[in-house]
Amino acid sequence: VRALNWGMMYSAISLSFMGGIHWGIALMMEREERPLGPVLERFSGSVIPALIGWIALVPDQLLAGSSISGVWRFGLMLFAFLYLLVADRQSVRYGLLPEWYGRLREKLTFFLSMTLLLIIIRLYQLYGL
Repeated sequence: VRALNWGMMYSAISLSFMGGIHWGIALMMEREERPLGPVLERFSGSVIPALIGWIALVPDQLLAGSSISGVWRFGLMLFAFLYLLVADRQSVRYGLLPEWYGRLREKLTFFLSMTLLLIIIRLYQLYGL
């Protein structure tokens, strides 16, 4: 149980860090060169992964009297990492991030997703939804 909690905390921190990359992109975008819409998308897109990680970390405090199972909590994390991968690939395509970063993120997300998926499957086997 302790290892699962550590994994959950590490995932939430990673989501915050990786979302911060999009905050940095938004800060670097020149308003004169790019419409305000994409800049605001980057700012909001940088916060969403951290919020998802936070929601997955503290469900009991958010929803008093109910408990979100580990399956759903790790599922939220998996969704957030896949969301970030899509955002990162789009940023590479638009030239906002270097090509090597896109390749790195694809590999990291694959292994991370497989790990989270295995955790989800095992939690489901042990505890159900």
